[in-house]
Amino acid sequence: MRTLVRYAGLVLAALVIAGSYAAAQSGPPARPASLSVFLDCNFYCDEDFVRTELTFVNWVRDRAVADVHVLGTTQTAGAGQERTLTFLGLRSFGTMVDTLTFLVADTETEDERRQALVRILKAGLVRFVARTTVADRLEICQAEVRTAIANALKASGKTASSPKTIM
Repeated sequence: MRTLVRYAGLVLAALVIAGSYAAAQSGPPARPASLSVFLDCNFYCDEDFVRTELTFVNWVRDRAVADVHVLGTTQTAGAGQERTLTFLGLRSFGTMVDTLTFLVADTETEDERRQALVRILKAGLVRFVARTTVADRLEICQAEVRTAIANALKASGKTASSPKTIM
């Protein structure tokens, strides 16, 4: 009988130790390594340009594998268009939704329109990127500051280094 009690005590102690070890090993849920984005516009988005300019996310062609579905819509607004980007979180980002709107004048060039789209995409994706490991390399600065830094680096003959500037 004593042997049975000792054996039961050893098994119980082993279970308690294993349980406490497992609890110590579990931490906060792992952040995704990157963000997969599906772009869906009812206006000309120039997806090749967007993909070239925004390299901090993975662009996907299938909504089913995306973390974020960006839905772009447009409507006439006086002498231009009001464009709306709705950022719909999917999968682990399923509770996140955001909408950003910007105006595009009829007098703007196609390049100005593409730049405006990229600027708004960057702003809208920040809150999603912040929840990935890419956030560790995220640096945000105003355009004027970024231009001043680039000019100073160019004048000194140096180049920008880590962290990667995405804004």
